[in-house]
Amino acid sequence: MDSTIILNNSLFYNFFVKKKYEFGLVLKGWEVKSIRKKRIQIDNSFAVFRKKELWLIGCIINPLISTCNHETISNDSSKKLLINKNEIISLSSIMKGGSFVLIPYKLYWKNNIIKIEVCLCVGKKKHDKRNLLKEKDWKLKNKTKDYF
Repeated sequence: MDSTIILNNSLFYNFFVKKKYEFGLVLKGWEVKSIRKKRIQIDNSFAVFRKKELWLIGCIINPLISTCNHETISNDSSKKLLINKNEIISLSSIMKGGSFVLIPYKLYWKNNIIKIEVCLCVGKKKHDKRNLLKEKDWKLKNKTKDYF
């Protein structure tokens, strides 16, 4: 059984990935139900430090129609990430330089708990993206030549 809920496929096109981390999320009940139905978007989200806590910004969870009628649902797209103190210290010291960004890659189930895989990344330039497309195109052309 595949435990992956959602992937951020544009991550490897836009960024160089240096290191991957696994964190937990603070969620409400209706959010978990919506995530089970895969009504979540993490494409344009990123993680930042606020008051010595790590927050996921830009994560959109669309509520189900039949869920949580007694509570007003806000479109606050920031979620707190569960991270231990040593990781906070090491990541905050790395992030102070300004060239690194924390981008979510994958949301998945692990022992009935929703986890998120966040990557420490550096942005790619336009010429890096062009070279990547050239290499893919070159590999595709060489594969088709072998068959004929």
